[in-house]
Amino acid sequence: AGTPQVLRLLCLCSLINNGVRRYDSLRAMLVQVHGIGVLVTLSNLEKLGLLKKQESATSGISGLSSQIAAASISVAAAGSIAANLVAEKVTAVTGWDALRRRLNLVVDASEEERDGDVSYAYSGYAPISVRLVEKALRPPPQGWTSLEESLKILPGPLFQKQQEPKRVGLPWDITPPVCDVSSKPRKVVVVMFIGGVTFAEVSALRFLSRQQGGGA
Repeated sequence: AGTPQVLRLLCLCSLINNGVRRYDSLRAMLVQVHGIGVLVTLSNLEKLGLLKKQESATSGISGLSSQIAAASISVAAAGSIAANLVAEKVTAVTGWDALRRRLNLVVDASEEERDGDVSYAYSGYAPISVRLVEKALRPPPQGWTSLEESLKILPGPLFQKQQEPKRVGLPWDITPPVCDVSSKPRKVVVVMFIGGVTFAEVSALRFLSRQQGGGA
């Protein structure tokens, strides 16, 4: 496999397990296979928080480590990497473990049951972004207040601001439009992504919108 595929698996392993154990030896082997230029990419990924060395001595890495080793180089070289990255049982609770449980990210259900949940987009996995929107749309106390502990695990700041429409500045000689009180106005929710979004996430958001009675 090429360098991008290897690094994607490596970042996924790091994010799920709160770092990569024996990262130094793995990095040295990646340099031997993919060249010295991969160090620049690894450094940038570390600065972004996508890749880091696992600090805890009690936590190990999952079976993804062997997949990374197998995908990075030839079968012979992969054997030496796999020998240095023996998969161990994770004993410490990582951020991913907590989010998976609290947000119900992995839905172990039949195909018919998943059809009624946003996890259908990934065949059993609910995107964190869509799950957060789904939780936020629920009325208190199941809204944002129920997500405080989960949101602390995610990177970046969190703030909440409620905006009210301004009712001043309208000229007195202009009659405001009359709304049909018999029809309930449709609720509009704007979701903004910074850094990109997948087609599956868009599909899940549209599905959630239909469930909430809005448009797609």
